[in-house]
Amino acid sequence: MAEQSGMGSAQLLFSIKAPQSGVDGKTHISWQPDGNYVAIAGNNRQIQVVDRYGQVVDDVALTAGGVVLDISWDKDGEVLAILQSGNSAIIMWDAAQRKTMTPVETNMKDLCWMQWSKVGPQLAVGSGKGNLIIYNRRTTRMNPLLGKHSKKITAGAWNS
Repeated sequence: MAEQSGMGSAQLLFSIKAPQSGVDGKTHISWQPDGNYVAIAGNNRQIQVVDRYGQVVDDVALTAGGVVLDISWDKDGEVLAILQSGNSAIIMWDAAQRKTMTPVETNMKDLCWMQWSKVGPQLAVGSGKGNLIIYNRRTTRMNPLLGKHSKKITAGAWNS
């Protein structure tokens, strides 16, 4: 990459090999907001959390559910949420403790989408039946918004 307007050029920090990440298809990558960790999910039902120098911080083995559908950090980079096919619970990984927390049970089937709020501790989770839950990480409360949509929730966004 060429240097532009006084900005430095891009620099390769590390690379991840396919056997290491279990990648033979879709890969999910999510950088922690402060940029210290990157979470990587392949098709091997395992999340690898790597620091900015390529050192593995944790291997999160997923025992329930199927392939990983999405991974996402909360706004503060404290928690990584993991969404899997065939699992009604959201797996949470705590960055400070470097361990998996108690899963958040949604009691919904066919989870297919999630998105953290950009300003608060809320996680929106959508299902294939059009149901939506807002989970508050600080209070551990879940607010179901059932029956709001008649079709699968495939995407969404928070306004401020």
